[in-house]
Amino acid sequence: MKRVLLLLFFIIINCTKETSEDIIENLRNVPSNFNLDSNYLFPQTYYSIDLSWDKDSISKPNRINIYKGENNQNLNLFNSVSATANRYTDTLVSVRKEYFYQISYVYDDYEYDKTEVISIEPFEPKNDLEAPLYPTPSGIHYAWQKFNQNSFESIRHKFTIHEEPSNDAGLYYQFYQGFINDTIGFYYGIQTTVNHPEPPHSRGKGLIFSRWKTRDTTNYSIANGGWGKSAGYEGDFISVRNSFDWGVGTYEIELKKDSVDSVGDWYSVKIKNILEIEETHFGSIRFETSSLSSGIKSGGAIWSELYLNSSDGSIPDWHVSVDDILIEGEYKPNKIETVYNKNLEDFSNIYTTNKKNIHFLVGPEVKKITPEQTFIWNED
Repeated sequence: MKRVLLLLFFIIINCTKETSEDIIENLRNVPSNFNLDSNYLFPQTYYSIDLSWDKDSISKPNRINIYKGENNQNLNLFNSVSATANRYTDTLVSVRKEYFYQISYVYDDYEYDKTEVISIEPFEPKNDLEAPLYPTPSGIHYAWQKFNQNSFESIRHKFTIHEEPSNDAGLYYQFYQGFINDTIGFYYGIQTTVNHPEPPHSRGKGLIFSRWKTRDTTNYSIANGGWGKSAGYEGDFISVRNSFDWGVGTYEIELKKDSVDSVGDWYSVKIKNILEIEETHFGSIRFETSSLSSGIKSGGAIWSELYLNSSDGSIPDWHVSVDDILIEGEYKPNKIETVYNKNLEDFSNIYTTNKKNIHFLVGPEVKKITPEQTFIWNED
C-alpha cells in the first residue's frame, strides 16, 4: 500500500511540474501588432522612425529588446526599453535609406521569440519653396573638424556616396581644406568634372589635390595616369589630378606625409573603394618647411561646392556622408562645427545620425530642418 501511495505521489508531482511549465510557456508571448511609421513635425531638427506594438499586461515581460539593421538578415540589438512602453522613436536614422526592425519580450533573463522583420524608409519632408534656377556658384555646407592635437601628419576619411548627382552640375566635395606647415593653404577631394590642360579638357569624374603660394611645378609629383596644373586664377597655385570614376558606394581617402627633402615635406593623397584592394593616387605635393609649425593644422573643413551650374540651371540633388575620421591612424575628432552657406541654405541639410558621422544633403526639394550646430564626436 505504501508503494502505491508513493507512486501516486510521484505521478502527481510530475504532472504538476509539467503543467506549471506549460502554463509559464503559454504565458510568454511574441509582441503583437508591431508596426513602423515615420513623420516629420515642425520644429523637429531630425529624421525619425516610430516603432509601436500592443502593450502586454498578461505575460508581464521585464523589458523589450529592439533589433535594428540595414538589411533583413543582419539585425543587431539596438536598445532595450521598459516593458511598460508600447512605442519607441528612433532618431538615429538618415533619409533615403531603408531600416529593418524586429522586437522581442524578455522574461527575467529569458528572451522569447522575436517578431517578424519589418522595414521602412524615414519620411523626408519636402521643401515647398520654389528652387532658384542658375544660383550663384558657391559652397553649400561645411563641417569644421577640431582635434585635440594641434597638428598631425595624416588624416583619413571614410565616406559614402549615397546617390549620384541628379544632373550635370559641377560639384566638388572637399575632405579637408586647411593649412600645412603653418601658412600654406591646401585642399583635396572629388569632382564631377576634372579639367585637363590638353584637349579634351573635360576628363569626367576625378580627384584634385591643390596648394597655394606657388606656381613652381617642381613642387609636385604626378601619379601614374595623372596630370598637373599651375595657374593663377585663384591666386598662385599648383595642383595634381587624376581620373577616378567614383559612384554610389563607400570609400576611404587619406592625406599623408610620405617623404622629406631639403626644401620641405611631401604629402600625397590616395583613395580606394572599401570593397577593393587597389588604391588610386592623386599625386604628391611639396610644402616648404616652417620654423613656426609643421604638419596639417587642426580645424580644417569638409565642404561641398557647386562650382558650375547644370545645363538647365536646376540645383543638383546629391547625398554624401562622412562616416569616420581618423588622424595619425588612431585619433578621432574632438568636435565638429557645421555651417551653411546662405546662398543655398534653404535647399540643403547637414546633420548627424549618431554624432560620429556627417551627412550632406542638397537638392531642389531638400528642406533644411537641422540648424548649424557644434557636437562632440562620439568615439563609442
